[in-house]
Amino acid sequence: MLRESDERLAAWRQLLQAAKPSEGRWQPPSPFLHVLPQEPPPPLRDCLEGAVATLPPTERAVTFLRFANGLTPDELAVLLDTTPLLIAVIEQGAIERLADALQVEPAAAAAFLAWWGTQQTPPAATPLRSPACPSLNRLYEALLRWGWTDEERRHVADCPSCHAALAKARSTLWHPSVDLLWRHVTDSPLTEEDRQDIAFHLQTDRCRRCTLLVTWVLRPLAQLWGAVPTAVAITPHPVALSATGFASYQPRHTAPVADAYHLREAKSAIAAVQVQEGNFTARLQWRADGWVASAEARGVPAETVVRFLWVAADGCRQVQRDAPLVPAYGDWCVAETVLATDKDDLGEGFFVAFLLPSKAER
Repeated sequence: MLRESDERLAAWRQLLQAAKPSEGRWQPPSPFLHVLPQEPPPPLRDCLEGAVATLPPTERAVTFLRFANGLTPDELAVLLDTTPLLIAVIEQGAIERLADALQVEPAAAAAFLAWWGTQQTPPAATPLRSPACPSLNRLYEALLRWGWTDEERRHVADCPSCHAALAKARSTLWHPSVDLLWRHVTDSPLTEEDRQDIAFHLQTDRCRRCTLLVTWVLRPLAQLWGAVPTAVAITPHPVALSATGFASYQPRHTAPVADAYHLREAKSAIAAVQVQEGNFTARLQWRADGWVASAEARGVPAETVVRFLWVAADGCRQVQRDAPLVPAYGDWCVAETVLATDKDDLGEGFFVAFLLPSKAER
């Protein structure tokens, strides 16, 4: 046992000594850059898959990306935001675990692992993060505040890695409900936790979407009638209808990624946008006479007024139109109005639609 420990220590020492600094960066030793695959004998071949499955998650992920996807330590270091040397250390740990499990030498385990990688079906090419990519925290901040710089817009528009990171960042976003925001605006009772969460979201995160809801929807209603709107539907982020901005698209570099964005300049970049809250749905659609806002709702009194808003992304400009709901069929009602003519440049902004409180609720 002592001899095995000495041999393992010597292997790690050799690994570190071989990682000579290159242009200020520690690099993995050359043996880790190229491992020739070797098919294991049948008894070991049957055990190899199970042995790989028992590796710790980090080691399993690195070995799959290295041997099944064919990424180099440098590429993995960029992808995982670490150093090539640390990738080599993780890889060495995985190889030693496999060597122990299969009861073979580490060199043989590495060759078997390289063969195992050739038998896997790698997923679509993993987009690699570049030094120009904003951090995940920066993407999260920009999504909340919609404070993109011109340089970030140009980069994010064509970066597959940022498309995937945007989807990840969007999946972690949290917004307080309309009811909680209404309680905040009207100083209604809130739990201490909700009060702190909302204050942090509006003051520290400076969420553009929720600030818009408070400024243009909830506070005016509270001052006029003191009644919360029955339903509020809003785009989760600004959309560009007629000027340069982010528009939904399918990336041309990789397989489709949800919630990706692309810079567009033509008015036809987005032909329509739709928002929904329960049984209330609103659309903004380009037609010959301009941008037409329409809505349909179920189970609400006829003549209930729908207010359509287009608020610029910076919150400094808005277009507002009201339209009454009229019976359509059954308990469904519809409303429609021209929000902007074809000469109006709406630019980049939020589309909001909500049901004004009925006279009985005011």
